[in-house]
Amino acid sequence: MNNDYLALVGRGTAGFKDLFAPGSPLLAEEAGAFVMLSFTASTPRLRWRIWIPPGTRSLQASLYTYASPPESKVLMRMYEPPVGGLDSVTPENSAAVDSTNVLAALLSGAEVPCHAPSEAGTVKLSAGKMGSPVVTTTGGWLYVNALQLPGQQIFKIESYISVDKALYQNWYEHATWDDQGNPLPGVQEPIQVPTPVNEQYVLGRLQELDMIARLAALCKAGDDAELIAAAKDSGLWAALLRFTK
Repeated sequence: MNNDYLALVGRGTAGFKDLFAPGSPLLAEEAGAFVMLSFTASTPRLRWRIWIPPGTRSLQASLYTYASPPESKVLMRMYEPPVGGLDSVTPENSAAVDSTNVLAALLSGAEVPCHAPSEAGTVKLSAGKMGSPVVTTTGGWLYVNALQLPGQQIFKIESYISVDKALYQNWYEHATWDDQGNPLPGVQEPIQVPTPVNEQYVLGRLQELDMIARLAALCKAGDDAELIAAAKDSGLWAALLRFTK
């Protein structure tokens, strides 16, 4: 169940909308990108989810454990919780993962295994490069399931995300939120901004309707400026405003 996965947001599990709003001191800016850090302290909760915003360039994430047996096994998946078990994570298939391109693999639908030997103390989840180009324009939750850890305890989990500033601002403006103030997945429809009804708009609509020449002849106007002035003087302008809306 998705509800079994706690959101990793800042230093807590809720309030993404306020914590990472444009202008927030927690949303740092560097070289045309926003960067956001989230982490949790020691916890027995082994299932977490991390919001990957539209415009994300890179993800750096690590899970810290006690430096004791047994070996650590973690599975990750985008959009839905991973379904694999302990047998889905081995030293071999984990070593085959390109840690610098984990997001690309996740976005392709793969369940990504992460393994660390006994007493390692750290499980590297993703080592994305901060200068990377945008890898996704669709937001979604990344689900992290720690299947096996020393003492079944997370000492710390942290994520560091770089996201294109303009794409993030556009997403945030149209985002929808759950009752915890965290993002809801899915494509957000842009807010429709009414077109201002000004002189250029009216002239454009009249041009589309092939009415400029006839109105100019009626008003004895030699150009657009004379047409507008004559229409306003005669009271025709008010009718044109209503007609072209």
